[in-house]
Amino acid sequence: MPGKGPKAPGDGELILLPKTIEYYRAELAGLLQREAYGEAIALLRFLSGCKTEDRRIGEEWRRLLEWLCAEFPEAAEDPAADADDEPELLARRVSDKAAQDKHFSGKLLNMLSPGMPVDRQLAALEQIAHLPADAAAGAAEELRRRLGDVRLHPFVSFKMLQTLARLGVRGEATFVRLGGIVTGDIEPPPARPGHFPEPLPAVGRRVAAAAEALDPQIGEFAEQTWEEFLTYVYGTSLYRELLRTEEEASLDAWACALHAAVEAALRGECRVEELLDRYAITAALRPSYERAYGAIAGFFREASGVLI
Repeated sequence: MPGKGPKAPGDGELILLPKTIEYYRAELAGLLQREAYGEAIALLRFLSGCKTEDRRIGEEWRRLLEWLCAEFPEAAEDPAADADDEPELLARRVSDKAAQDKHFSGKLLNMLSPGMPVDRQLAALEQIAHLPADAAAGAAEELRRRLGDVRLHPFVSFKMLQTLARLGVRGEATFVRLGGIVTGDIEPPPARPGHFPEPLPAVGRRVAAAAEALDPQIGEFAEQTWEEFLTYVYGTSLYRELLRTEEEASLDAWACALHAAVEAALRGECRVEELLDRYAITAALRPSYERAYGAIAGFFREASGVLI
């Protein structure tokens, strides 16, 4: 993950291009969704040493870093600390705040406005998941109502489903996904990203293995990007199709497309023919590769504004 790897440059020697900024925004959203607060803090510290053309972006990252450091001081001191302790710390803080402020749950729900940054909405939902029982019931009812909002970012609607499940809500829910209305059970969303059922994780693993000798960072980005892509398409016909995929060649086509898309997002270009050869994408598999690349490119464009 980028939160583990980059070292902060000195005196803003690294200038982030708009495409890179949007990619890092997506990465931050994914880290918060996974409750990887230590990694998010490390990535934000790295980004604070970079230059951007828009000062507002740096200010946005600075405020988020300050909030995370205040909420998770242990993670701020040691980003590699055991992440299992972070939810317990957050639960105590949420309980204390709810006891001190009877309007606390309402304030968290107000942070779910579609105009708010995605990372702040994800952070609010994580706190809602830890609300005491007396406040959680009303919050759950409101979350279920908001699932049908067409303006919801796919990451946010997925996190809402996770939060409802953690609050003990069961049954069917209707939510918007990729412009369509999807009805499904609240229980199936993985409790945490990374817990998607097989064969879904196999695609990210294949890219990580293939990229190990070429560019390890590609593999790190690819596994996280693939989890975010699955979150993005969750509940759609494409997601169900991927779940039913049994042919190794089809998984290779998706892995090749993922590798190419991540390389294009990070480097601005990719070695298409070399990757097609590495993943053994024959002429017969080329349409499958093109379709997969189009779906992943659409995810980059819609979820984070990155054009590849």
